[in-house]
Amino acid sequence: MSQFLTNRSGWKSLPSILICSLLLFALSSGETSCGQTVKLGRESQSGQASEVIPVEQPESGVQIIGHRALFPGLTNWDLSPDGQTFVGFRGLTMQVWNRPDDRLLKEIEVVPFGYIHCAKFSPKGKFLSVLAQRWEFAVEPEFDSNSNDPMSSDELEDVFKILPQPQNVLLFYNRQWELEHKVLIDADATLSWHSNKLHFAPDESSVVLQCQNELFVYDLEQAAVIRRTPSGESAIYLSATEIALPGKGIVWNWRRDTDRPLSNDMLSGVWIVMARSHDGQWLLTSGTRGFEFLHLPTKRRIPHSSISIFDASFSADGRYAALVVLDGPYKIKLTVHDLEKQQEVASLMTPTIPKAWINSDTNELLIAIRYDFNSNRNVSSMVHSMKLDDNLPSALKSLESVIPPTDHVTFGNHDQSLVLANGLAAIDIQTAKMSTRRFDPRDVQYLAADPRSDRVFIFGGSPMESNSDPYEVQQWPLHGKERKRIMKVSPPPAITAGLGRLFGVQSDAAWSVTPLHLSVSRDGTRVREIHTETRQSTKEPFEIRELRFVIAQFDLATNQLLPAIKLEIPKVESKTQVHVALSSDGQLFGFAQGTFLFTGETAGGTLQHEVRLPGIASHLAFSNDNRWLAVALETPSWRVPGLGIAHNRPLADQIVVIDLDSGTVCWQKRRQEIVAVGFHPTEPKLFITERVQNTPAKHVTFYRESTWEIESQFRSSHGQPLSAAISNDGKSMAFTLADSRTEVWTFSELQTEEK
Repeated sequence: MSQFLTNRSGWKSLPSILICSLLLFALSSGETSCGQTVKLGRESQSGQASEVIPVEQPESGVQIIGHRALFPGLTNWDLSPDGQTFVGFRGLTMQVWNRPDDRLLKEIEVVPFGYIHCAKFSPKGKFLSVLAQRWEFAVEPEFDSNSNDPMSSDELEDVFKILPQPQNVLLFYNRQWELEHKVLIDADATLSWHSNKLHFAPDESSVVLQCQNELFVYDLEQAAVIRRTPSGESAIYLSATEIALPGKGIVWNWRRDTDRPLSNDMLSGVWIVMARSHDGQWLLTSGTRGFEFLHLPTKRRIPHSSISIFDASFSADGRYAALVVLDGPYKIKLTVHDLEKQQEVASLMTPTIPKAWINSDTNELLIAIRYDFNSNRNVSSMVHSMKLDDNLPSALKSLESVIPPTDHVTFGNHDQSLVLANGLAAIDIQTAKMSTRRFDPRDVQYLAADPRSDRVFIFGGSPMESNSDPYEVQQWPLHGKERKRIMKVSPPPAITAGLGRLFGVQSDAAWSVTPLHLSVSRDGTRVREIHTETRQSTKEPFEIRELRFVIAQFDLATNQLLPAIKLEIPKVESKTQVHVALSSDGQLFGFAQGTFLFTGETAGGTLQHEVRLPGIASHLAFSNDNRWLAVALETPSWRVPGLGIAHNRPLADQIVVIDLDSGTVCWQKRRQEIVAVGFHPTEPKLFITERVQNTPAKHVTFYRESTWEIESQFRSSHGQPLSAAISNDGKSMAFTLADSRTEVWTFSELQTEEK
């Protein structure tokens, strides 16, 4: 299951019902896949566990912290029955991996536009079937991705009015990864609500697709589609040609299109088949008796008492079953059951609904966990494997402390700590000790670390364990539990639509608050946040009646909230994202939406410049002397904005620098995949962090201010970066990697590339 949540710099603050909270605990395993390993140890500080985590030093000046995850960034996974081939999707591109060798075999673009529902191997691994939604456009959009003058937000809006016509398509690939069958499903067919939509016949000769009102059977031997209407019930293969329909009490021979009474009382009362073993002998069902394991040859029943079950996998001998269950409010758990003893033998709390397989050949459990960041740029995943033996409980427990990938990192505590936005994991750079906070990364929209003390601040989210207001700025120590609210953000004191209905006052508009920014001054004396106060129509979507940008500051020395500054920004709409920034001294502000940029002084709330940008803004950064403003730009593309089909995409592909004296573009540079941009904290230099396409390589380039010539460049090839940050003293740099590790550079020890 995937949830699409509000962007970290998004315009509207969308409510999100979180199914689970991210659990990050102390590590209990000291093994790493490569490099030097540091043994683990525990040290209790104010009730928080601190642990030493694996560290690798591949070269002088480079330190890599954490466990490497397999196949990062993939979704819609499946594993072949022999355990040799792992398949996953990056956007709409299918990647085929040789799992034992961790080697990419092939990449296939499944559909040009659309959405991937699922991928599934046949019971013996002869075929891989992909169920996708393909979008056909009546008018194809015309866009030159190499243009330096991309479309404006208004033009983009007109393009997206070209609505696609969705159509479900079934694709069958052989093990040479050639497309053997392509089946278009009726456009009116609505897929069944539960996740297990596809079932192969035991002999792999056909596949049944469950929709809400009918069944589709595709005969792979005759390349023919057989439909049965109406359906509305679960379909269970009894043989290659017979499908049981327990809801109807009949068995349907789909080749002859004949029915007979269902005499097998094992299947009576079954609503849904949640999962089945590769040999078809074991079923996990939901029905009138709740959840049950059914062993068809022996008619054995094993009840299961979970609130809900999302996925399951069986071992070949029928001894073990791995289940993903809802164990309580916001608690997703992966459990391994011994079906002979009818008891749970191991479990793992997870941040989202994972996928699990049991490889019968190697007696191995494989787990894939997906992480949705509070960002529109990155969706990542981690894949872990472990033996199904007596060490399984401790092996599963160790995964709770593996740091998941994150797209935000910052230095804090005198540059001695790295703070990651996935559950507020803090790493001591020198000792490789980690402490965690148990936040959900989708709750923490904005995070800032105090450069001069052991404090972090969050805005737009709160710990799941505390019932605090989601729109407040909280202060937390990296060690300890002393939470403190320093700022509260509330809508203006006016009658909202909800209150109006409650008290009988007619109102067609409601106030809302949207967090946009959080930062700490470089001297550690001020916490600054920016939010909007928006009065929107409750009748016309996106129609704004009133809009204000509010800058609030909290003085940490006096513990006082300073007077708020309210700004009126022209030409702001509700249909594109807003990106904001404050200078390090808090004197200047910048607001960018689409191709429009506004800069001004915070003291009087006055505008200085309005700049038309040669691209869509995605990030802003002020220079230390307030002379320059760097703006990261993205080129609009059908692969990127809002379609939910592009994951782990870069922050930008172009950089422009604005001269704040004249309000003009003084320099611009087009790059391939920019993941971070900013200014050196102590020297007049701009840095751009890029990753090399389809490789784990990255390089950081420093440019001299005023001349904008290259001063130096550094490069490494240890992992594809998702984000980067420079230390407050400018001596180090940290990168979060897609494979869940964190890489730290010490510039004085690195070798500079010649330019």
